[in-house]
Amino acid sequence: MTIGENIRIFRTAAGLTQAELADKISTTQPAISDYEADRSSPNIKTADKLAAALGVTLNDLIREQ
Repeated sequence: MTIGENIRIFRTAAGLTQAELADKISTTQPAISDYEADRSSPNIKTADKLAAALGVTLNDLIREQ
């Protein structure tokens, strides 16, 4: 799985909307949408914030399954 697919899976499992996740990491909903659709990739700092907000490790977030 791609990082975008992992973000979507963990976000939905956490019961968060894209907008709610965006608020948690101080970014925009379109940025979350772009990450999930693999139109762009978060930098390492943003990926770390995403993992923390989703309650997973950075390794979980970037792991290809």
